[in-house]
Amino acid sequence: MTFKRNNESELTYSLKWAAWEWLYYVAKCNVIGFEVKLEGPGGRIVDVVGVSKDKELYVVEVKSSLADFRRDDNDSLDRDRLRREEAANDRMASLTQEILDEAGDEDAATQATLDIEMLSQRSTKLKERAGRLSTKFHDPRFVRVADYNYLMVPSKAVRRNQLPPLWGLLAPTPKPHAVIEAPRVGGSRPTHMYAAVLRAIARSNTRDMMRTRAEESRVSS
Repeated sequence: MTFKRNNESELTYSLKWAAWEWLYYVAKCNVIGFEVKLEGPGGRIVDVVGVSKDKELYVVEVKSSLADFRRDDNDSLDRDRLRREEAANDRMASLTQEILDEAGDEDAATQATLDIEMLSQRSTKLKERAGRLSTKFHDPRFVRVADYNYLMVPSKAVRRNQLPPLWGLLAPTPKPHAVIEAPRVGGSRPTHMYAAVLRAIARSNTRDMMRTRAEESRVSS
């Protein structure tokens, strides 16, 4: 459990190591890192990243369950739908405010006030959902960062027909293996990009080593 983070479960941690094993032994990656912040779209942090001897870049996202997978499995249609819900809620709040302003009796004013409070709470929740909505599995900017993109999930947690386009599927047992091979993402990548990825992996590995060393020192003191 040397590199386990406090906020991740033992299952997630074991899946990350299964991804590491697959990258090393099967994909022949000789440089691998956990929790690597890649340069590019928003500086997203990727669970496991590997670079092969042929300078091919692999990204593996670890998902511990179907629910965990679905949190990132949104596309532009989901984002548009959420925006329409926000707009409809705002229109309803505006109409309710007009009713409150023109209310001729106390009962109508009380009901309108309660409705406005409910709509305001719903607006806050919708905005929070929009802020958390992740479309990275379907974001072409994110997908094109790597040559190959994979999901590592517990066996049978994600079915073949649920897999996002341009993603492959890995399973940890009986030994780490590809259930569905990822297609190679097309397009050339500048040479400096691989140097940037190697630097990012080096930073993540240095961070993990220093954090582990600090933990060892704390325990021994």
